[in-house]
Amino acid sequence: MPNEALGKLIARGDGMLGYCDACGRSRWIDLYALAAKLGRSFPIAQLNGKLRCDQCGSKRLSITISPAHSVLAH
Repeated sequence: MPNEALGKLIARGDGMLGYCDACGRSRWIDLYALAAKLGRSFPIAQLNGKLRCDQCGSKRLSITISPAHSVLAH
């Protein structure tokens, strides 16, 4: 899955959860906004350093991809 592009996640209806390793904040990432900024063909594997915690500003984030069926439960 890390070699996939943002557009594939969107097409499948998957979600992306970001977790800040610095402050512990977690939140769902808006894939549509991310794809608008980086492009739908942007590889997930290259997101390291592109995302920033909106609470503390750290770029030390971990991401988890959630399949569409589990996103609907949140």
